Amino acid sequence: MNMVSHKSTFPVDIGVKITGVDSNTFSLTGESYAAVLPAESKSETTRKLQSDDVALGAFFEVRMSF
Repeated sequence: MNMVSHKSTFPVDIGVKITGVDSNTFSLTGESYAAVLPAESKSETTRKLQSDDVALGAFFEVRMSF
């Protein structure tokens, strides 16, 4: 699964949990997330969150806006 882009206007970092994506990124408090978005950030760079055997699953797309 890839995160194609993100934009956050929150003044603090945001932990993102996504069903089916391993929570292997950790916040400063030790909580695990699929990704942690920095405060007031924007990125158009694709980021790989997880890579699995695609023969076992189906394609789906997640779009988030904060």
